Amino acid sequence: MIQTVFIDVDGTLTSPRTGRLVPSAAQAIRLARRAGVKVFAATGRHTKIPAEGKVLEGVGLDGYLALNGQLCYLADGTVLREVPMDAEDCRRLMDLSREMGFSCAVVERGRMYLDTFHEQVRAYHERMDITPPEVLGFARTDPKRVLMMMAYLTEAEEAQVAPRLKNSVLVRLNELGCDVIPRDGGKAAGMLAVLGALGESPARAMALGDGENDKTMLKAAGVGVAMAHSSAAVRACADDIAPPVEEDGILRVFQKYHLI
Repeated sequence: MIQTVFIDVDGTLTSPRTGRLVPSAAQAIRLARRAGVKVFAATGRHTKIPAEGKVLEGVGLDGYLALNGQLCYLADGTVLREVPMDAEDCRRLMDLSREMGFSCAVVERGRMYLDTFHEQVRAYHERMDITPPEVLGFARTDPKRVLMMMAYLTEAEEAQVAPRLKNSVLVRLNELGCDVIPRDGGKAAGMLAVLGALGESPARAMALGDGENDKTMLKAAGVGVAMAHSSAAVRACADDIAPPVEEDGILRVFQKYHLI
């Protein structure tokens, strides 16, 4: 029986077409929690930053796997996992951004900021309907405190950058950008850490998602569910496929697995 659910935000709780939270998905979470199931948002977003977390306003949750599992905490703020990225890779990526001319966002526990603002930054944030971080530059960056970085890279630039990072991987979000996380990190690592803290088993967990950064989580959960619009690579990591979220996909999956 499923006791814990980890659910992606963009394209899973929200419409991939409008980027807005789908009411039936929020309803499914409320009903599942009322039935005693713990529900965590699992997202690349920095849910402690208002601009990034506002999409979840009004959705009652038991906790958050933010920054692709780099920062995991309960609804009361109790931190269960906080793992910085490799400091040398952080320095290397900052150097590469200057050399190659792409923008980067630095993400720490309590703040997120840009080094420079290029056109790709504007396009990405318009696509995601998220206010861009402020531009503060790298002068104040302490690489030992950086949990994640976001690189506004084309796929061609990614191919040049990825081999230069020794202990980190780039997870593509869309054609406009990638998250940079530890090679042994990601949503699966965050999910397993949270389950361990709760005394729960992965076999009794469900994960739902649609993106490249959801693949490890879908594989690690007892039941992995990919959204209907997911790529073939993501669907291949899942045990089941959900109907489109705009067609009450989350609600229907929760009903199918008797979570509500």
